[in-house]
Parts: sequence; C-alpha cells; structure tokens
Amino acid sequence: MGVTKVHNEYIKRVPEWSRIADVLSGRDAIIAGGQEYLPMLESHRRDYLKYRAYQSRGIFYNATALSHQSYLSAIFRRDPTLRLSGRTEHMRENITGVGDNFYTFAKTATGEVLGKGRYGLMLDRPRDGGAPYVVGYCAGQVRNWRLRGVDA
Repeated sequence: MGVTKVHNEYIKRVPEWSRIADVLSGRDAIIAGGQEYLPMLESHRRDYLKYRAYQSRGIFYNATALSHQSYLSAIFRRDPTLRLSGRTEHMRENITGVGDNFYTFAKTATGEVLGKGRYGLMLDRPRDGGAPYVVGYCAGQVRNWRLRGVDA
C-alpha cells in the first residue's frame, strides 16, 4: 500500500465522519448541510424562501454532542497519570512541540476516538536530534494504514 493509495475503509467512512463532525458541531452545521439533513418538501421546490424559513424554524436537540461531552467529562473527571523518563519529561507541558500540554492533547485525542472511533498518533523527532514530540491526526487525515498483530 503506497502513500497515494487510499484504504477501502477510509473511502467507506469519510461520509460517516463528515456527518459525525456536523452533528457534534451543532445546529449551525446541520442547517448548513441543507437538504442532506432536512430534505425539501414538495412546496419548497417552487419557493426556495419557504424552504429557508422552514429550515430556520427547525429545532435540533443535540443529544449526540451532549452525550459526547458527558463521556469526555467522565473520562477526564480525574487528571490522567503520565509517567515519563528524564529525556521525555518536557512532554508533560509541551507534547506537540508547539506548546500543547499532555492533558489538552489527551482530551483532544480521546474526544476524537469517542466521536469517530479513531485518532492517529505519530511520535517524531527533529533531524537535528532535538526533543521528540507527538503529532495527532484526526480520522479523516489518515488516508491509508496497515494493521499487524504485536505480541503483548
């Protein structure tokens, strides 16, 4: 699987991840989704302004986002424990190399896994031998992958 090839699972999941992102974003994203989320009635086809009025009156109770936030809050009710060696101690306050602390990064990654079921993490180090850092990738940013078993 080369870098230019897209994984079949990715192709199947992109529309789902897009809908999840819209729902978690809230009412404005759902309204911006237009007919994907709120199809036009027959009378709206003759008068688009009626559709826009119909759309603007719509109520979107976002139980999904409320549940997502509740789960995330429950998981992070207590601060996560992080054990680092001397060479990686800097990662507690700057895990990404651009100032994000471990807590913020962990909460972002966990939120993505709760919402979309996956989040990519890559540990990298500058060519000059500088301090290692972690880069996070949302589900839609990882277009191809391989899986292999590892003895636990």
